[in-house]
Amino acid sequence: MTGFLEFRLTSMRPAVQLPPSCIRNDYHMRMSTESNSWMQQQASQALIISLILVAGLATTSIAETNNLDGPAYVPGTRPPKPWTDSYAERGDTTHTVPFTVVAGRGVGGSQALEVPDTGLFEGYAVYLLPQPLTSADGPRRISVKYDPPQPAPDGYMNFLTYGGAWIGNGWMQIDTGHRVGILFKLEDWGFKSYNAPEDFKVFTPAGQLGTFVPSVGANYHELVFELNAAWDTMTFTVVTPGGASLSNSYAWDGSPIDKVWLGPATDQYVGQTAAYDDLVVDSSSAPAPEIEIQPASFATVSAGGRAEFSVQAKGGDDLEYQWQLNGNPIEGATSATYVIPSVDSSHVGEYRVVVSSGGKSVTSDPSVLSLVGVNTCAVVVLEGPVGAKYRIDYTDDIEGASGWQLWTNVTLSASPQALVDFGSNHSHKRFYRTEPQP
Repeated sequence: MTGFLEFRLTSMRPAVQLPPSCIRNDYHMRMSTESNSWMQQQASQALIISLILVAGLATTSIAETNNLDGPAYVPGTRPPKPWTDSYAERGDTTHTVPFTVVAGRGVGGSQALEVPDTGLFEGYAVYLLPQPLTSADGPRRISVKYDPPQPAPDGYMNFLTYGGAWIGNGWMQIDTGHRVGILFKLEDWGFKSYNAPEDFKVFTPAGQLGTFVPSVGANYHELVFELNAAWDTMTFTVVTPGGASLSNSYAWDGSPIDKVWLGPATDQYVGQTAAYDDLVVDSSSAPAPEIEIQPASFATVSAGGRAEFSVQAKGGDDLEYQWQLNGNPIEGATSATYVIPSVDSSHVGEYRVVVSSGGKSVTSDPSVLSLVGVNTCAVVVLEGPVGAKYRIDYTDDIEGASGWQLWTNVTLSASPQALVDFGSNHSHKRFYRTEPQP
């Protein structure tokens, strides 16, 4: 008697449970009122008051980015409020600070704000914060990018100061309030054609922070002011165009912050201007992101299977993710979940994710991905008289030209008797036939 059996070798892959999604709700409120009668006016006022109360209770963070590229910023003109100067705020029409928007001088060729030297005591561009910052807001961060004036074409340097930024409250003219700043200064100034590199210094109230190098073209430094949670310490940081970071700290009296001053380069000779871009008021000085749920420590997948890594983190409004394999960033793996649709040996290794927000980051625990080798073999079961002899042939393609090949000859020692074909573990399917032997 001759027959054949078909064994199809298949694999079962584990189901993957997707992590819960994080949903961010953005709310925008717009209100307009008309007052055609006394009653309608009173109702509108009551509505305004109630909205202010609700907003006051709900507002816990303030975030604002001003890159000077919006429709209100027209090159060649002075930007509208909240930009102003101290003279305009006091109603002084005899003085003005002619700071203007310029095209092409900003970061990456965008627009910037140029502040010329006017010789005025308060010749600063002033930015009024739409909502003053207070200690109730917790840790805060204000930053602006500043491009010091380039050297004069004739090589002469005669800047008393090179410009800088200040934050605080009150006004300088009447010496009210409290403010601190980061000042760029030519220390040994005068009518001379050369100044030593160490003469170009950066100062804060805590003392000299470092030096800078004026140069032709965009030379933006990031000036950063960070307040701690207690609002008793201000940390000043200057990030150079090359990425170096210089910092020191000074006491802050806890008073509110409602203004940012951007200073001119006080110039008695060469006619250059200071430029500013990317004014940011945010809460990036909040604690670094935290990982609430780490990736699974181990993942074992068969070749061709699906692998998934996920993390759940908190801290900051805009979390950024970068998955790594053996310490190297994975291109395109920039979300809370990373999926490999079909795993092969190149994917084996140690996976981590770096979660970032506001310049601070945290790295997850490792998750080790390994391949599991599953040897799935065919089993042939024979039934017949004990002592009977059989020849067993096999083929991997019953319709192909390879034909049948001898697998083994067997004498039954029991009935039924199971025989394992260990050579079938690399075959997707295999067929068998048996022939009784004399």
